[in-house]
Amino acid sequence: MRNSLVLAIVLGIVGLVIGYFLFASVGNGHIPLSTLFGVANGLGDRLRNALTGIVANLPEIRRNILLSGLVGVVAGLVIGIGMRGGRRRRR
Repeated sequence: MRNSLVLAIVLGIVGLVIGYFLFASVGNGHIPLSTLFGVANGLGDRLRNALTGIVANLPEIRRNILLSGLVGVVAGLVIGIGMRGGRRRRR
């Protein structure tokens, strides 16, 4: 069971990283993590986000990244349970 949880956490993190690189690209770069997971602190942050159009798509981008992390967690659990079941059959 412990191996399944560790695998789920690792694949969840991998899913979040892959989701970030797939969905958080804007123009020539990626959305900074502080903008993605934080709130615009000052007027400069708000103006920059408004000018680049990030604010309109930010909830959708967050949702896609979190869904890719969730897919990683589920895949880790399925693989971990499958590996555990395979060990039982060999005995």
